[in-house]
Parts: sequence; C-alpha cells; structure tokens
Amino acid sequence: MRWCVAVPLVILAQLAPGLQAFRFDRGEEPPAIWIHPECEPVVKYAASELAFHLKESLAQECSIRQSDLLEVAELRIAGDAVRLTAPELQTAVDSYTLQIRPDSISVYAASGNERGVLYGVYALLEDDFRCRWYTPELTVIPEVEHLEIAEGVRQYAPPVQWREVFYYEAAEPV
Repeated sequence: MRWCVAVPLVILAQLAPGLQAFRFDRGEEPPAIWIHPECEPVVKYAASELAFHLKESLAQECSIRQSDLLEVAELRIAGDAVRLTAPELQTAVDSYTLQIRPDSISVYAASGNERGVLYGVYALLEDDFRCRWYTPELTVIPEVEHLEIAEGVRQYAPPVQWREVFYYEAAEPV
C-alpha cells in the first residue's frame, strides 16, 4: 500500500530587498515544463516527477512540452521556451546547476550526465517545496497556496560517484 500525506502549509521565502523571485500561486495559470525533444529518458522522468509534485502541492496541471531551444541535459519551468545563457556548469558526475530567474527556473547538468537533472529537480522539491520521501510507501507533499523561490544560482557536485537510497534492500537477500 502506498501512502501520501498532504499537509496544508503556506511557504513564503524571505527575500532580501532588491531580489526577485519565481512565484507559484495556487489556482493561477501554471507554467510549462520544457525539455529537449532528444533528451534522455531520465530527463523525461524528472519532468514527470516535477509535474506530479506541482499538481499535488499547488493543484497546478503543468504540461510537459518540448523545444530544441533547450540543451539536451536541461529542464526548464517557464511560460515560453527561449534560449537562455547557462551559468558555468559543474562537471562532476551527477552534478547539477539550478538557475532561478523571475521568469523561469532552469535545471542543468553537464552533457552526457543527465542524471544531474533528476537530482536537481529532487533538490528543488525538497528544499523549496518541502517534499519528503521517507520510504517508498510514505511521501509527504505539502499543499501550499503560494511559493516564491529567490532568484539566484545553486550548484551541487556530489562527493561520491554513486547514490543509492535503498542500498540495504538491494544487498539483503529475501
């Protein structure tokens, strides 16, 4: 049996004066999730995970659209797909770069390392949406009315090459 706990919550980021933010509002026209037409399956999966969590958290049905204006290892939340200049990217295995602008959120990974896009989406969901995945059967997705994500660039390069949450289950014979 799978459990999903929805917790009503209002999350508003405290913004420094002069900083802008990407804003989500419950019930308003949602932005689209953009991916490259020739992206790897892991990027498509990241887009579907993001769409699912946006629906659960903000009651927004985000469509997943394709555009060749994006990089192959890029996912973007925006109204329109336009070519943006990517920040300097991390090159470590499974690293990601989040670029938050007032009109879009972009998740980048180094070319040939598309798993970083999925990890960037999960970081966004965990850090900003406060989603939690305690077990495969128990997920917490807070319901929010408004969410503002402060403008900026976030980067992460994992200190180890392989990540596996359920390593014990994989090693334990049944």
